[in-house]
Amino acid sequence: MLLRKKAKLSSYLEGFRHMKKLPDMVFVIDAVKEHIAVKEARRMGMKVIAPLDTNCDPDVIDYPIPGNDDAIRSINLFCREMAEAIIEGKALYAEANGENVEEVSAGEIEAVMAEAVAEEVAVPATPATEAEVEKLVEEKVTPALEAETVTEAKGE
Repeated sequence: MLLRKKAKLSSYLEGFRHMKKLPDMVFVIDAVKEHIAVKEARRMGMKVIAPLDTNCDPDVIDYPIPGNDDAIRSINLFCREMAEAIIEGKALYAEANGENVEEVSAGEIEAVMAEAVAEEVAVPATPATEAEVEKLVEEKVTPALEAETVTEAKGE
């Protein structure tokens, strides 16, 4: 029974279980190929941003970007623009809160992108304990189940 429960929890939370804090948004390049990541992000309450072409369903993406998600040049463009937007947003946030704003050079951006590629190949961190997984499930799934129960009780 416990093994089955652990396997079920792992299948639901495998992608996010090593994170200390869940992100508010997820940027996905190929929404059709990464449909599991899109479903998982939506189930966890995250907004999904993705470039879409003619073979994608725009209803499952919160912020669709029209464009080719198959060509290498367009993927590089999307990733570079998203990275620059994140850096710009962090700078605006830091200015609004009176923190020091660091300028990021193009070389640093390239180094970070190369590091991200290297992390994909790296060995994953040690798995989370069952208690950590259960806590995360309670934080994210329980409110959704309660809302669903309230909706069913109303007869909608």
